[in-house]
Amino acid sequence: MLDIGAHDLDDLTDYRNVCLLALAGATGPACERAKSMRLPGAEVEDGELDTLRFPQNSFDVVVLRFSLCRAAKPEQTIAEVGRVLRPNGHLVFLEHTRASGIVGNAQDRADEIMRGSGRCHFNHEVLQGMHRAGLVLCRAEWFWPSAHLRAPLVAGVASHPDPQYQRELRWLSGEQE
Repeated sequence: MLDIGAHDLDDLTDYRNVCLLALAGATGPACERAKSMRLPGAEVEDGELDTLRFPQNSFDVVVLRFSLCRAAKPEQTIAEVGRVLRPNGHLVFLEHTRASGIVGNAQDRADEIMRGSGRCHFNHEVLQGMHRAGLVLCRAEWFWPSAHLRAPLVAGVASHPDPQYQRELRWLSGEQE
């Protein structure tokens, strides 16, 4: 299991029975606690999220929580997730995303104003990024938190497309095998 952007201390104890736990981009106390807990098979990766050092097809499950808004290159981060995710693996995500219409325009303006502040960028189009990375959404739910921040959240599960699905798409588009 790969947890990208691990920052919730309580989640770490839930991973006790995981054979291999990798924490990429773990922040502050979560990073220190993960190192001190000495969870079996756990390793903390301090590198950039858009250049994960793990081999291709390494993980059955990748957890992505509030990480794309902090990633320097969110599109590349999603592509890296697709690379390290096994063909039958699942990406479980909870992320801020860009709204449509006036709210989306306001998010874009706020992002421009806050550029360079080191804060989260709430205007990434998460689902489109997953699609561009070749991932298929199994489930996605949008909701608006009741917090002071007015940015929608999207939660769900994505995976690589089934090989049969890919063959059928090629056939429908007229490509030869």
